[in-house]
Amino acid sequence: MLRGFTAASVLEAYRTGSVDIGPTQFLIGRMPDALMPLDVYYDLAHPLRDDALVLNAILDAGPETQTSETFREWIAAGAMITFGVMTAPHRCFGALVDPGEPPPLSSRP
Repeated sequence: MLRGFTAASVLEAYRTGSVDIGPTQFLIGRMPDALMPLDVYYDLAHPLRDDALVLNAILDAGPETQTSETFREWIAAGAMITFGVMTAPHRCFGALVDPGEPPPLSSRP
């Protein structure tokens, strides 16, 4: 999940000047990948719950996207995906309702 996510990669990025982010953003990780290298950074202009908003961006591919509200949540979401929690059997209950249509006969009083 965090292969290549090291302090050395962050320091190297700042040393070589390959970090191109705003003044309120702070690079916290760089994950090398042949197809989609990913930068992960804090947006220090948006502090949340003793942490900061976590953003990520694919290098040279456009604007960043909000990943998680905190680094803890980013790690937890990655662990859930990596360890298969999202693919475990589950059930969902609910109904889709179109506000322009009357409710189905079974839900009328």
